[in-house]
Amino acid sequence: MLKKVLIVSALFLSMVVLPNSTWAQSCPTPDGYYLLDGKLTAKANFPRFVTLSSKLPDLENIGAQALFDSSGVFSLLLPLLSADPLLTGTWAMVPATGCPKAFTVDSGIDGLIDELVQLGIEATITSESFTGTLQSDGTIKGTFNLGISITVPFVVTGTITVKGSFTGEPTAAPSSLSLPNLPEQDGSRGSSVLADVIIKFLKKIPVN
Repeated sequence: MLKKVLIVSALFLSMVVLPNSTWAQSCPTPDGYYLLDGKLTAKANFPRFVTLSSKLPDLENIGAQALFDSSGVFSLLLPLLSADPLLTGTWAMVPATGCPKAFTVDSGIDGLIDELVQLGIEATITSESFTGTLQSDGTIKGTFNLGISITVPFVVTGTITVKGSFTGEPTAAPSSLSLPNLPEQDGSRGSSVLADVIIKFLKKIPVN
């Protein structure tokens, strides 16, 4: 009797578990480059010195792209500004029953913090959220909210935030970038691009 139970159990597992495993392995995920569209709001608030707010109603107009590499590497690209990624981090699907649709992104903003600290600027992350979902038509959709607090000792203290929503359509790799080399690039180079922008901004703040 026990033998029959074991045989029946084995057959049941072969019919249910194995097909489901194969099905799970074939679940679609974000893959390759996506041309981003959506809205972005950037704010810089340095009390007693300057407060700025800028809105971009159409990310597509500035050529914003995201790369979801199959190795788990994520890159945020703006070819009009730099051939190097602005941010390089990681991405992963959120576990779910059946095929997962939601994904999260570790933007790699901590690399920017490290670089600012090396330049003598005190910096901490105040917000780091970058999430989205893969749509049935292969596009992506999501939101982001990234923020840092900055202090130049004895000079100025303030915050910079960038938040918005996006959609993305699969697209070809930017002609100015090398797809095979992107995943191996040092993520700090992308941070360097942002660090340069922040340094130039800080130098323009009237502190006298």
